[in-house]
Amino acid sequence: MIQTSFLNCGTSAALGVALFAVAVPSALAAPAANQPGWSATTTNITTGVNQGYETAFDPYNGKVYVADAQSIRAERQFQWTGTPPVLSTTEYTDTVTQAASGKIVQIDANTLAFGKSWNHTGLLDNNGKPSTGIVPAVIGPAPANAIITPASWTFTFGTPNAQTGIATGNNTQISPQPYGVAIDGNLPDPTIVTANTRTASITVYKASQATPTNADVIKYASFGLTGVQSRTPVVDPIRHKAYIAGYNGVNGVVVQVNTITKAVEAVIPAPGVVGLAIDLEGNRLFAGTYQAAATPESPKGQFLRILDLSKVNTANPADKTLNSGVVVASVPNVGEDTRPGYDAKTKKVYLAASVAATSTTAAPQLTVIDANPASADYAKVVKTVELPARPNSVAVDAERRLVYVPLLGGRALAVIDADTDEFVQGVPTTGNAVDADVDPRTGTVFVGSQGTGTTAGTAQLQAIKVSRPAALPKGDTGPAGTPGPAGAPGAPGKDGLNSLSLELSSLKLLGSKLSFTAPSAGQLKVAVKAGKRTIATGKRTTAKAGDYSLTLTKTKYGKDQLKKKKSVKGTLTATFTPGAGSTAKKTQASITASIKR
Repeated sequence: MIQTSFLNCGTSAALGVALFAVAVPSALAAPAANQPGWSATTTNITTGVNQGYETAFDPYNGKVYVADAQSIRAERQFQWTGTPPVLSTTEYTDTVTQAASGKIVQIDANTLAFGKSWNHTGLLDNNGKPSTGIVPAVIGPAPANAIITPASWTFTFGTPNAQTGIATGNNTQISPQPYGVAIDGNLPDPTIVTANTRTASITVYKASQATPTNADVIKYASFGLTGVQSRTPVVDPIRHKAYIAGYNGVNGVVVQVNTITKAVEAVIPAPGVVGLAIDLEGNRLFAGTYQAAATPESPKGQFLRILDLSKVNTANPADKTLNSGVVVASVPNVGEDTRPGYDAKTKKVYLAASVAATSTTAAPQLTVIDANPASADYAKVVKTVELPARPNSVAVDAERRLVYVPLLGGRALAVIDADTDEFVQGVPTTGNAVDADVDPRTGTVFVGSQGTGTTAGTAQLQAIKVSRPAALPKGDTGPAGTPGPAGAPGAPGKDGLNSLSLELSSLKLLGSKLSFTAPSAGQLKVAVKAGKRTIATGKRTTAKAGDYSLTLTKTKYGKDQLKKKKSVKGTLTATFTPGAGSTAKKTQASITASIKR
């Protein structure tokens, strides 16, 4: 294991300390900027995983699980024969360029030591042939670069390259290698659930087994479900249920499995579903979509769907319409390819989107949604946070108020302060960060990556501890001074600015709409400036204290700037002037704002 500490020293770092600052990789652009004082300690754990995908954490037994989805790949070198040389269609040599290594690896969360692995390469492909790719199957994975001549493959090769005579082949689309993993550890013998994405199947088996068997593989086609891929399993260890996303663009379902009986219990319609998060207390499921059918409220078909799992009917798992009423709310226009995480303390959903809702080319974003049924903002977007690179999942540490977003497109872990819902830090990862899970006992977040892109077996699991800025120590209290004589009453001065009357936290900008809380009757004037130039203005008269909103109007300069780029970042200053007879004082507050095209 290799341990590295990172400290974000901000711009005031001196004497070379900034060399060790946690910096968002160069490919990651503003506005996601590291905040001073945040730090992280990273420990790299070699797992033997070659093509890492999702991770899972078992809080009952303190174990981390990592999925390895590597399938077999081979090259067929056709021979050149005759004069002049002609590429033969019958004479060739086959070479295994990548051995299958599909498996689930278990790591002890306390010692970070290897615990056990479950080999999936002995399972049959969808076509009923060995997933090693070779017939008859060799014992164990075929060694890399092994020359197999002649060979009978479970898959076909592509067209050979006319110049090199090389054709390639693999069984990725038919081999049940695990992409996603979830664990029900609240059982005497924990149940492992894997999503075999490429083959529309799931594997459900006990941790006491040496390896999964073909009897443990549940093919979606076996209960009448076709044309979907299995993705992102999550587990309810209280009710002993597993939920797996069945992705299919416009269509899609969530499959419910009993983790004790290992049987499919229900199929829940959830068009476009690709990512899941669970609310254990409320018995709810949150489903992010890739892209579903367009509707008037969401022209791009982008939704977060909220499922009430108490409504699930298990009478007939083959009936795909029986549970149509389980989706109780849908939040539109939340971005494309969305993966949710749930904060049980605030009942908020953090939804990571590869592409923002505003356009097909907009930056990735994290959308914050109020999921509290008792709230006036239930099922509404309350904030969006731009992300510096494409995300792949979300993990929430509700106790320590931190949200983690693995950035698949940035080789980093984005850290969000859940108290402010602001980006605070980017922690480098060894490869393309795919998934993250939090150990609620220690606050350690385990991050899985697809690999470093160098040597086989180097895909890392990283144990990361993030620390907030340390509180400044209090100085010693000095002795009290001798009271002086009372002075004469002074003349009344002009109204000053009281920064406490207009709360900074009440200013919320969504698009061009600004919401605020007025302390009394009066008028709020707003100006957004980029440098010394004003890019947008607005004002609103208030009749009494309460919540209000206003729509900003872009200036000519602002419009000209937005013709050149998608958004302009500036400072929004709001000045509130109370009405006649009000006891409130003139107040002012400022926030950083981004005005979009």
